[in-house]
Amino acid sequence: MSDQMLERVGSIVEKLTKGQATYDLISQNLKILIHGKSIEDWTKEFKVAMPKEQATPANLRDICIKIMELHQVAVFHYVLAESIKQQMAHGNDTSFYTRYMELYEEAQKSGTKRLPASLTLESMAKTYNQDMEGAMVYAEIAVKFWRSILDHLSECRKLVEQASMNTSVELKNRLT
Repeated sequence: MSDQMLERVGSIVEKLTKGQATYDLISQNLKILIHGKSIEDWTKEFKVAMPKEQATPANLRDICIKIMELHQVAVFHYVLAESIKQQMAHGNDTSFYTRYMELYEEAQKSGTKRLPASLTLESMAKTYNQDMEGAMVYAEIAVKFWRSILDHLSECRKLVEQASMNTSVELKNRLT
């Protein structure tokens, strides 16, 4: 490789290393709560334990019932998170446009012949609205979290169905 290529690769590796260090620092210090519990707590609550012994129709049925119960809870939280996100998006838009118009009217009243560029006003309104923007990111995290829990439960259900079919075939083969 050429010296120029090695230099570029070294620069990329350095940036990735710094990025990883930043990610590690943030992930170690950012404790996200979703509906009052940490992600770790929710993960424990939604873990579906498979039987370590031979799967029987009875214990597979019990697992199915647990998955259904967990699915109901997850759907409730997902719908709640989605509705909060939608309400916040509306509030965020309203707050942004209200501030944008305030800035526009202030600029008009100031008597200057040239108004600030639209992008400048947008940037100023967004700066004013940073708390809501941060809340929107948090709302999106909650929605994605509950979507992943629902996907996890769906996958667990499929695995239990497969195990049930395998158990049924084994029982049928033993009887014949």
